[in-house]
Amino acid sequence: MQPSSPTINLLPATLADIPILATVSHAAFAKDKHTHLKALLAGYDHGAVMIEALASWMSRPASKCTVIKAVTSEGEIVGWACWAFAGFEHHAQSPIPSQSSPETSSSSAGTKASDQVKKHESTTEMLPPPPTTTPADVSERKPAIQRLGQLTSLAMSHYASLLTPPGSKCVILAAINVSPSHQSLGIGSSLITWGTRIADTEGVYSWVSSSHDGYRAFEKCGFREVGRLSVVLDDYAEGVACDLDAEVKGGEDEEEDGKGKWGEYVWRYMRREVGAVVIA
Repeated sequence: MQPSSPTINLLPATLADIPILATVSHAAFAKDKHTHLKALLAGYDHGAVMIEALASWMSRPASKCTVIKAVTSEGEIVGWACWAFAGFEHHAQSPIPSQSSPETSSSSAGTKASDQVKKHESTTEMLPPPPTTTPADVSERKPAIQRLGQLTSLAMSHYASLLTPPGSKCVILAAINVSPSHQSLGIGSSLITWGTRIADTEGVYSWVSSSHDGYRAFEKCGFREVGRLSVVLDDYAEGVACDLDAEVKGGEDEEEDGKGKWGEYVWRYMRREVGAVVIA
């Protein structure tokens, strides 16, 4: 049973927190189809990868990259996010805020923010997609899961270069994770809002690469899709059936694929303009 309306504080994460942060991320992605497929075919250990990533992020100055954790009143870490600052340094002028609802954060922006999001929604354009030609180093002789890895890496490099061109100034959500036991309680929105407040204060845009199921949370905080990579995971599964629970869906608006199918997986690249909020 999920807890209701927990008291959450957002605090700076420390190196000592890395093991539990990685555990939270591992649990959060346990039913992500792409992550699970990599684990089955390539021995991918999401928790171990996150330990390395967190150590790297925390080695950077906090003014350029900050990892924040969501902590309950009992001291349990139930979520975290990593925010990076491109083209400027962020120096906190006040303590990191405690949890607040997206509605509270948005209302403080007032009418001006509402006008900006309307403009944002009407002018957002899709970025050019990644090249359709297969690079020479993506060999058909390589295992399918390796080819999928190269495909996703190329897409990330492509969109990152467009979203953070030389000389740009923006805020980047590098990672966000919430423990399954504490999802759908507003914690993810609070972690997102922490960074978008900084973006609004600095007068800059922000962007994120969303996993298949994460995009709705970003939409609620003003992000809009500007690019995507869509793949049919079965094309890379080498005949291995999907063994995740039946409630895990494959693609958006798709009919039941049938037992054992991996289905479509979509990575969405999303951008949020200054002051963008959700209008009910």
